[in-house]
Amino acid sequence: MPAYGWKTCTSMAAPQVAGAVVLVRSQRPDASAEEVEALIQETASQPEEGELYHGAGHLDLDAFVKAAE
Repeated sequence: MPAYGWKTCTSMAAPQVAGAVVLVRSQRPDASAEEVEALIQETASQPEEGELYHGAGHLDLDAFVKAAE
C-alpha cells in the first residue's frame, strides 16, 4: 500500500518550480534563463509577515504562465 506524507523545503519546491519553468519555456522557447527567473520573482505571491521559510515568495503558477504569454 503506498504511503503518503507531508514534505516541505527545497526538496519539494524545486520540482514544482522546474515543472513551471518547463511549461513557460514551452510557450516561450526563446526566453533566457534570466527572463524566466525574473518572471518567477515578479509573479510570486508574497509570504505573510512573520513567515520565515518562504524566501522570495510562493510560486503563483497562474500568474507566471499569464505573464509569459
